[in-house]
Amino acid sequence: MPFDPSKPAFGSPDSSAEMREQFAGLKQLIDATPTITAVVVDSVNTLPPGSPATVDANIIANVLHLVFGIPQGAPFGGVTVDGVDTLNPGDAATAGVVFDGVTVRFVFGIPRGADGTNGADGPQGIPGEVSNDALSAAINEAIITAVGSSSANTNAVPTLDTPFVDPDTESLRQAFNMLVLALRR
Repeated sequence: MPFDPSKPAFGSPDSSAEMREQFAGLKQLIDATPTITAVVVDSVNTLPPGSPATVDANIIANVLHLVFGIPQGAPFGGVTVDGVDTLNPGDAATAGVVFDGVTVRFVFGIPRGADGTNGADGPQGIPGEVSNDALSAAINEAIITAVGSSSANTNAVPTLDTPFVDPDTESLRQAFNMLVLALRR
């Protein structure tokens, strides 16, 4: 006997035979339910914007087959920055975003830097910082030291000792010799 959801009727005497028949009918229904061994998405279809999403399901030879309908989203219009606010030093940066259905709109909050000093009015900076005057003095000292100790570099450059007949060439020879000798100090 098949399962009958109307049995047993309310207020009727309990009958073991009737209950057995009901349980047997339920077991038949359970045994007849197919076992799903796999799921396959057969297709995904695009629906017009604003349509409700859909899904169709069918069981074929213990395989669940699905067909989805997904509506298109609204057209995207772009991105707009609606504002940038200056926050106090130390405040955390902020970003607000709103999508109005077409455009993504941002509002940013950017903290300004802490007030600094101009160098002349404030204390000495962290170690390693130098003023322009100190830098210039160090460069000049390095140049003087390098030039002062470089006279030995010209010792290998010989002077031109043989005079030239041409007066212009002789003038150049003399100027060259004066330069080499001046560099030797």
